[in-house]
Amino acid sequence: VAEADRDFCGRQGAGGWFYGERTGREGAFTLLPTFGHDDWHYGWSNGYPYLSVTATDQHPSVFDGKPVTVVRRWKSSIAGVVRVKGEFCSEPAGDGVGVSLAVDGRNRLAARLGGGNPIARPFDLTATVHPGSVIDFATDPGPGTNINSDATEVTVEIAREAHR
Repeated sequence: VAEADRDFCGRQGAGGWFYGERTGREGAFTLLPTFGHDDWHYGWSNGYPYLSVTATDQHPSVFDGKPVTVVRRWKSSIAGVVRVKGEFCSEPAGDGVGVSLAVDGRNRLAARLGGGNPIARPFDLTATVHPGSVIDFATDPGPGTNINSDATEVTVEIAREAHR
C-alpha cells in the first residue's frame, strides 16, 4: 500500500504521505512548506535549524526554546487492517531522541533512542484503518532541547493484512 522511501516526493499528499511538524511536545500538526535539495538529498523543511524530512530520515529541531517534533504522516485511502512494519534508527552520539508511532492520535509506540539508550527500535504491528485514518511517525529532540546528532533513519512499509 505504501513505503516511506519509495513514495517520497516533493508533493504533499502524494501516495498518502504528508510531511510536517508539531511545535512543543503535543502541538498541532502543520505541513512543512518547503521542498528543496542540498548537496546530499532532497527534503522537506520549514526554516527551523536542521529540521528536515528526507526519503530515509528525519531530524527534529528547537524553536524559541521549545522542542519541534518532525512528523512523517500517512493518510489512508482504504478501509481494513494494515500491517505497519519498519524501524527508527538514531545516532549513538548526543543526548538522544524520542520516537513515536501513533494511529489516529493513539500512541502505539514511544521510545527514547541514543543518548545511552538503544539506537534502533523496530516495529511490526497491525492497525484497523478507514479512509482518512492517519499514522504518524514522529521524532522529537529527546529529553532536552539539544538537537546535535538527532538525525533518525525511518523505514516504513504499510501493507494490507491478509485475511486469516
